[in-house]
Amino acid sequence: MFIALHQLHGITNFPFDSSLYWSLSDPSVFFNFPKTIRGFFYPLLLLPAHLLSSTHSGYELHSYRIISSFIYGYLFTNIVPVVYQQFFGGKLTLARRLIPPFLVAILSPGLVVFPLSDLPAFILLICALHLLLKSRIATSVYRTTGFSVLAGMLAAGAYNTRTIYIFSVLLLFLAVPLYFYSRRSKIHKILGTLCFVLGVGLLSAPQSVINHKRHGTWTPTVITQSSTNSLFALQLMWGITMQRYETTIDPQAPTPARYFVDPVGVQLIAAEQLENSHISIMNYMALVTKYPIEFLGIYSRHLINGLDLRDGEIYIRNIRAQSTMASVFNFTIVALVLLVALSRYISSNTTFYANSLVLFPDRTPAKPSWPLWLLVWLLPVFAILPGAVETRFFFPLHLLLYCTLAFNTSMLELTTLIRRHWMALLFSLTLLGALYFAVSTSTQATLQTTIPLVYRFGN
Repeated sequence: MFIALHQLHGITNFPFDSSLYWSLSDPSVFFNFPKTIRGFFYPLLLLPAHLLSSTHSGYELHSYRIISSFIYGYLFTNIVPVVYQQFFGGKLTLARRLIPPFLVAILSPGLVVFPLSDLPAFILLICALHLLLKSRIATSVYRTTGFSVLAGMLAAGAYNTRTIYIFSVLLLFLAVPLYFYSRRSKIHKILGTLCFVLGVGLLSAPQSVINHKRHGTWTPTVITQSSTNSLFALQLMWGITMQRYETTIDPQAPTPARYFVDPVGVQLIAAEQLENSHISIMNYMALVTKYPIEFLGIYSRHLINGLDLRDGEIYIRNIRAQSTMASVFNFTIVALVLLVALSRYISSNTTFYANSLVLFPDRTPAKPSWPLWLLVWLLPVFAILPGAVETRFFFPLHLLLYCTLAFNTSMLELTTLIRRHWMALLFSLTLLGALYFAVSTSTQATLQTTIPLVYRFGN
């Protein structure tokens, strides 16, 4: 499926961020530790494909296409479904396993065909969860500790690939003794946690070497500051004035960016007369405290724009394109998932169906601790929500929707729910759709193809 997707899009060169990651994976560049490397792990993962590409003149990108397609194909149809079912329950069949990668190929093809960090970072987190689950049920102490070390390495790899995953990694660190080793002795809990930390340390050690060589510090963290300003703080400030941000490769575009301005945020910036000297997380929190209603509106618009997948190709070919059909199809997916979640919740309430003859299919129930794993899964999205929104940042949320649709859908449950409550559901979905498309349409009306004056932080 993914190989066909590559063939369909026919990418012959990688633009912007994807070009940077691909160039950093060139062995002649990678092993010299250029200063442009923030995190080394994703370029390292691309290294074998780049090495092979240099041996096939005229087919330089085919190695990436083939290797990435097989890896993503396996992970989407095996590891991701298993991890989802372990935490959120559901039913796995071959047909159901194919639904998430199919929807990714339809709605977010750019994450597959371009070497960007969003998809691999999340997949690394999922693989870390998978190994911790295997560690939890392992009977051999060697397998238990081995899985913990590897899980720590992959979790650190997710952070090294995209720094926003630090929040999920920290939560995983707490979950290792409290969940994955909850049934083990105190010694096993300590040992498992130390092995997880050891894995994080092993993966972070090369980053320390790179930081010392290029920045004069032994810190194992990924250095993201472009100057004296924190990149995270800059993202927060940009998020005040922009509802969403997209990248274009249209040769007619005056700049390679599409800015969708938030009028409320623009007024707030003007009222506070904010400048570069005000960029800090503390100042941002002070603004949130001072304008809670305005920021609630900003965050709500960010959420809807993050869900509104109009730019699934990542690099937009036509600067004026609005992709309305993609937006409508994506909202349909969101609405279906809400119905599936509601029907699943109601079906678990046996008293509600006490007098019903409907038989529901046998499925794995969700773990009682599913809210914790929902938080681990979505923390990268929650953390980036206040910042400048690009829909690719919301990939964990979209994949969660696809998995819920694939593994927890029951036509019996859905038809029963709709037959009994069709009027309430129709009213609720109409109201939700009106809100969704009102925000989406108003956002599209604020398109600017030149850098807005309010987008001056850090520039």
